[in-house]
Amino acid sequence: MDRFRPPEEARNDGDVEAGALAPDGAGRRDPAALDVPVVGYSGRMTHNKNVDETLRLAERMPAVRFELVGEGPVRADLEARAPDNVRFHDFLPREELPAFYASLDVFVTASTCDTLGLSTLEANACGTPVAAADVAPFDETIGPENGTRFALGDLDDMERAVRDCLDGDRDTRAAVEQFSVERTIDELEAIYGVA
Repeated sequence: MDRFRPPEEARNDGDVEAGALAPDGAGRRDPAALDVPVVGYSGRMTHNKNVDETLRLAERMPAVRFELVGEGPVRADLEARAPDNVRFHDFLPREELPAFYASLDVFVTASTCDTLGLSTLEANACGTPVAAADVAPFDETIGPENGTRFALGDLDDMERAVRDCLDGDRDTRAAVEQFSVERTIDELEAIYGVA
């Protein structure tokens, strides 16, 4: 399987197994590729996930590499239309997702069908800022402390959001602590009077 970035390039604070990012083959890679920003997505590839918007963005940003992970009914069409700076990968095993998220400079989504946007929170938990469409649930989960939102369908604004994430330095992990399993359970127990 292709890998996303060599181990020394992964943002790893000890929580993510960097070895999972080692490139295939002899472990050598074109040194010029190390300086290229990496934007990624992980999830189903369906019409309402709007991955085609990410392809349009990739066309506008040829100096950025896009790594798209997932499967679904529109993937073959997306692959056929993808510019050269986009690579597709099958779904990753759950244990490999943290390394994938940590290897990205920005996670991007234009989805209009998420209920929580778990992949965006997982990316944030791995230290990666998120550029997300300004729609529910991202209007509540993504803000200046963990990413940037963009107007859905506005390619200029989507590019601005990704560039803002590339240029910023955010403590994305702290920003998503409110969505931790422990905190959610505590809140549910308080609502139902169990404690």
